[in-house]
Amino acid sequence: MLAYVFWHWKSDAVSPETYEDMARRFHASLEQKGPRGFQASHAFAIRGADWIPNGGPAYEDWYLLDGSASLDVLDRAAVSLPHQEPHDVIARAVAGGTGGLYRLRQGTALAGKARHAHGFRKPEGMTYPALYKLLEATTAAGAALCYRTIAIEGFRAMGEHDHPEVTMSSIPLARHMECIRRNDWEGVADRMLEAARKLAAAGADFAICPDNTIHEALGRVLPRSPIPWLSIADVVAEEARRRGFRHVGVLGTKYLMEGPVYPEALEKFGIGWSIPGPEQRLEINRAIFEELVNATFKDETRVMFERVMAELAQRGCDAAALACTEIPLIVKPESAPLPTLDSTRLLARAAVERALAP
Repeated sequence: MLAYVFWHWKSDAVSPETYEDMARRFHASLEQKGPRGFQASHAFAIRGADWIPNGGPAYEDWYLLDGSASLDVLDRAAVSLPHQEPHDVIARAVAGGTGGLYRLRQGTALAGKARHAHGFRKPEGMTYPALYKLLEATTAAGAALCYRTIAIEGFRAMGEHDHPEVTMSSIPLARHMECIRRNDWEGVADRMLEAARKLAAAGADFAICPDNTIHEALGRVLPRSPIPWLSIADVVAEEARRRGFRHVGVLGTKYLMEGPVYPEALEKFGIGWSIPGPEQRLEINRAIFEELVNATFKDETRVMFERVMAELAQRGCDAAALACTEIPLIVKPESAPLPTLDSTRLLARAAVERALAP
């Protein structure tokens, strides 16, 4: 089964009540006479998320389909009778939005703990500025969050349906881990350079990588890279300085927590740092590689992260760096014991700012 998900928000000219009524009418038309391959649709109101323009509300629509062949059928049906009139009414009231695809890997369509694989592609036919940005990704779940943030920040800065163009290279995580496990950071650098050269040839102006761990190889990459890179650790450290934090707890893979990436970045600004104890580092590392990179999010794992952050606070930390691409998918700022520095979203926003700079 495939799910097409569309996140959207209304224009200021329409009240939330009117907008929600428009959405109900469109979904009701699909339920009454859905196109071939369509199984069901659901719409949810979202409030309080940091990506919502002007504080929201925003909305999340799920369209459950038999498979990829049903996507084109749904697209055509939405602008054909009997769905065209309710579709066009709400389409005129939408201020902006972005979409993604989720494929069900196991379980049922309504299983809360079903695993998903995530994939996104650049929408065809949209207008973009004549510039490129490279997103060199290593895990699908974290890369999807980074891509989505780039798109949303682009809408805010550039207007409806617009964002800096993104060209993605995704070397499998397994290829990086072959090197990391044997402490071969030169090998990691070679893989990063392989991606950078391919994307530079496609027109990329600069590179980002939402994977924190492989930034240990960035120093080996920069002298040989055909394009410059934004360092995720430098972006997080600059945000920590801007917000006045003095001592940051660092959460990530055991390679990242025990490595030099964040100590070096934070010390540039005179900011102290701490990491969890040895047993906690192993527990966090297991959760990342066995659960989070596979888009599996358990309540007990969220509680574990919150417990670790509370202990870091007792040790004098005034903020926590979520220094793994997937940790922001399970740790929420509103329930965290410490203010959080979301490395994935901070990097995405810094990339949009750089892409749009004169």
